[in-house]
Amino acid sequence: MSSWHLEFCNWWEYIESGTFGSNTKSDVQIASKRVLSMKAKRTNWSLWSGFLLRVVAAVSYFLLFARFPMTHDFPWVNFLLFELAVALLGLGLRRAFTNSRVYRGKVSGSVLAGASGAIPGGI
Repeated sequence: MSSWHLEFCNWWEYIESGTFGSNTKSDVQIASKRVLSMKAKRTNWSLWSGFLLRVVAAVSYFLLFARFPMTHDFPWVNFLLFELAVALLGLGLRRAFTNSRVYRGKVSGSVLAGASGAIPGGI
């Protein structure tokens, strides 16, 4: 038999025996960490969509809403867009920092939140 087959059989016997050494909990934790590290991390779309919506809200007033008298005097549509962008950014930052194993974006989330805060007209 080949060496990989013998290694696989030994590994399978080790699993079937149920004896994972003296510290079962640590072996299970190590195995779960390996499985989690093998899974691909999900893109945190709420961060990116919140930032893009914030940019669109800032630019849309001058390109679109300044022409109409209803939105020219008080830009209520832009305030709604800004609030939605802040909510999406908040959700994305919360996901990035609380579920960092599943969602990536701690650094990019902080940078995008800072950049969106620097956009004029922010709340």
